[in-house]
Amino acid sequence: MIRFPKFKMNYTISGESVSTLNKDIKEAKKCFRNAAYKATMILCGSVLELALLDRLSIDPSVAKQAYHGVMNKRAPRLDRWSLDEMLRVSRHLYLLRRETFELCNLLRNYRKLIHPSASRRASVSPNKTRAQRSLEAIKQALEDLDSEFATVWQNVYVINIRNVGSSLVHNKGNLQKAVNSIARQKGLASNRISSYAQMRTILRNPPKNAIVVNSHGQIMPVPRGRKWRNFYNDLGKAVQNYGWIFVNIGGYPFWYSRQGHPIGPDGLNAFLSPVHISADCMNPTQVDFTTDGIKVIRLANMAGLPHRLFSQRCAIWQGVSQKTVFLTNGLVCGASAVRIGRGWFVHIGSDSSLGNPNPTPAQLTLGDTILGNLGTAAALYVAGKL
Repeated sequence: MIRFPKFKMNYTISGESVSTLNKDIKEAKKCFRNAAYKATMILCGSVLELALLDRLSIDPSVAKQAYHGVMNKRAPRLDRWSLDEMLRVSRHLYLLRRETFELCNLLRNYRKLIHPSASRRASVSPNKTRAQRSLEAIKQALEDLDSEFATVWQNVYVINIRNVGSSLVHNKGNLQKAVNSIARQKGLASNRISSYAQMRTILRNPPKNAIVVNSHGQIMPVPRGRKWRNFYNDLGKAVQNYGWIFVNIGGYPFWYSRQGHPIGPDGLNAFLSPVHISADCMNPTQVDFTTDGIKVIRLANMAGLPHRLFSQRCAIWQGVSQKTVFLTNGLVCGASAVRIGRGWFVHIGSDSSLGNPNPTPAQLTLGDTILGNLGTAAALYVAGKL
């Protein structure tokens, strides 16, 4: 039996789409084990078609332009493309390697077996070898799509507004230095959003697949003249529709619209509302790194980081279809990432003291660095760049 890794599938439209793909892969493997080879081949074709449709749908104009060049005719709506058309365009756009394309082309021919008339005319019949080849085809295709899509995250934006302080982050400048350092190590460009004007610009013209880090901790600064609820909702939509990975480091996200202006839990839930999920982050406790958390530490070269941290504002998530947990005590999440449409929201609930009741300035500075490294590394991990 072919072993399937855990795919990121960040090109898909949502966590629900990931769930569907994983369910169909599991079902196809079950069919193979039970010698239901025709069912295996048909399910593999469905997995391939859904994955390619979601990937090509990220930029329909590019896909349709490529279609015109490959097929020499005007492109219909993407959801009306045949699997052959999706494969040929995906190969033209280098979303699939040549050997993967050739293997998937065999799967495309096998999938015709779903039609009785085509099945009677077909020169192939379902068997173990062809079913196994079908599983190998989708494995290689999903690996290619994951690998190719991981390259799209090239820019990190750090929200660090002048003359706005932070909450539960000791020094947002230290935090930004840590973010810049790890981004640079991984070949990403780091940009500071230092004014409300820049923040308005990035929301009016959202970049695709950006990593956006809030360095203000529990404060998410709202431009004057904007209602906080609408502004946070717009941020959530940018994550959902443009594939942002939004990272909030330090405490309860979106608790304040600016210094001295508390909103409470409604701020975070306004941000999450576009995808109808919610969270309660008022849960202080000691948390341990999960298997994914330990991978993040290792892959980001964060040697010396303790495997247990205190988190002031652990999250209990509700309505989430896909998440990755980095720190937990088994009940709540001290550091985690949840899928929001095409993007992710990363929450690091610890503060710069890391649970030390009387931290020195040096310890707080170290805490800023640890939190900045952890938040950025978690974002790179869910992006598939670690």
